Amino acid sequence: MNASDGPTGVHAKTKHRSGDMSHRKQQGVALLKAIETGAAEPLAIINPDKYIQHNLAGADGLAGLSALLATLPDGSANPARVFENHDHVFALTDYNFFGPMIGFDIFRFENGRIVEHWDNLQATARPNPGGHSMLDGPTEPRDLDKTYANKQLVRAFVDSLFSGSSAVAVQFICPRARPPTLRVCVAFSEFHPPETSQ
Repeated sequence: MNASDGPTGVHAKTKHRSGDMSHRKQQGVALLKAIETGAAEPLAIINPDKYIQHNLAGADGLAGLSALLATLPDGSANPARVFENHDHVFALTDYNFFGPMIGFDIFRFENGRIVEHWDNLQATARPNPGGHSMLDGPTEPRDLDKTYANKQLVRAFVDSLFSGSSAVAVQFICPRARPPTLRVCVAFSEFHPPETSQ
């Protein structure tokens, strides 16, 4: 990922400015908005010969996606943040079809077409004890020169969580977070990576 095509985010309450997004991100946003509007044109970005759908409610292929979309009532889909990394575009979206939901969609591109989709939906929650919603926070990336280091830091954190070593994972917790009950870091700058022995 480079700065010219690095992650670009937008907030759900703002309009997407196509000049701020790569072509793939524009296509991802158009596809997400098509869920709301019913527009058929954005579906052309789907590879008709190879589309793998990981949503358990949908089947593979364009027919599976069309059938899934046909089950949705009138509602809204407002991408809050859209990022791109290599051949993946991922979006945090404010949905409201069967009630307020926050979605995380991942699209994999191959030869300029979407060939695979994953998503995760969660009912929109009230703000956490620190007052943060599921959508607030910075909408534009910063410190793109630290992308690799940040990826390594997150990888170490996730690896420590899944290794069963809570003693290692706790080293990523912010001692200065407020209120005291909200202990997970809100900003990367507050992460404390574990000491590594070599």
